[in-house]
Amino acid sequence: MPTLTASLKESQTQIGNVLKCCIHILDQSGGPAALQLYDAGLPERIVALLANAKDTSIRKNSAIVLAKAMQGHPPANERIRELRGMEMMMQLGNQLEIGRAHV
Repeated sequence: MPTLTASLKESQTQIGNVLKCCIHILDQSGGPAALQLYDAGLPERIVALLANAKDTSIRKNSAIVLAKAMQGHPPANERIRELRGMEMMMQLGNQLEIGRAHV
């Protein structure tokens, strides 16, 4: 029977894998896969993850996803700003070392 710690680690790994996929999908920010992510609520979900995650690598990769979304999709940029995602990224910038992807 898995322990709570093992389940948490597995969840963090799964979240990390999803974020890595999002990073690569958003390399083509106007592509059909990226547009589907935006339509599915990507900005809201990733801002919530950035705000609530405790794991540094999850927060870092969340910030990278948000930055890519803001660069490539003006409506996502506007929505992320409305949700104060940019403000969170700026506050966490030094802590997260956003210049380097943790992939």
